[in-house]
Amino acid sequence: MARFLIVGQGHSASMLADALGREGHVVGGVAHADRGALEHVAIVCWLDASSPERFLLRSVDSSMRGFLYQAGEHERSVSETATRNSIPVAILRADPLEIEAWLAAALLAIGSLLEGRVGALS
Repeated sequence: MARFLIVGQGHSASMLADALGREGHVVGGVAHADRGALEHVAIVCWLDASSPERFLLRSVDSSMRGFLYQAGEHERSVSETATRNSIPVAILRADPLEIEAWLAAALLAIGSLLEGRVGALS
């Protein structure tokens, strides 16, 4: 069991939270995250279109073990910030409008983060 923080709202965020909850994980969700939301969180799932760079910088000394980022316009800065600060990151490139394929890819990415394997996933 792990604690997850899902940043963002919408159908995909709800589906992911439900799937993780069914697996026995503890899931919290916020529209916009701050450092205080990270307490005892293992994996952050950033599904929001806003830039997570400042959040990532603040998470360096937290319990966060991995960061799932829905590919978007901030992908390069996310990758660079994560690499520079030794934060395991998985980039989720699946289309959130194709919910079944997206959910499967998201759960695969989360599994890789929990197991210490990272990378870009479609």
